[in-house]
Amino acid sequence: MTWELKHSVIAEVNRQTAWAFYSNIDNWRRIEGESTQFEIDGPFQTGTHITAKAHGQDPRHSTLTEVEPPARVVVQMDLNEAVLRFTWTFEELPDNRTRLTQHVLLEGPGAQEYVPIMEEYLSRNIGKGMDKLAEEMARYDKTK
Repeated sequence: MTWELKHSVIAEVNRQTAWAFYSNIDNWRRIEGESTQFEIDGPFQTGTHITAKAHGQDPRHSTLTEVEPPARVVVQMDLNEAVLRFTWTFEELPDNRTRLTQHVLLEGPGAQEYVPIMEEYLSRNIGKGMDKLAEEMARYDKTK
């Protein structure tokens, strides 16, 4: 069973700035909110583990399974009999802009169990979250 979702936005920053912002997980709180803490067990590279702790929820663990600066990163979360992958691409556009694309893929024999959660949280919110990400990248760029 496979479930997927793909969404893109344009960030008004160059690709290097977009990558610098995204690859610093301290910036992820700007998108997720102050109630979520992120911990990374090493540099932002293939094989590094990330833990997200949201208030009142169990920690979520993921791994950077592919990191190709400044173009692509895959964040993988292993679930019960399923795998959830978030593939981010950073495409350089004219005029110092970047197309950010997030491709979410859920697959495995137990994937069907997670589809309602994906539909409720990701499908409804991916556009808003990515718009906020692009806005925060532009705000970050102005402070550099």
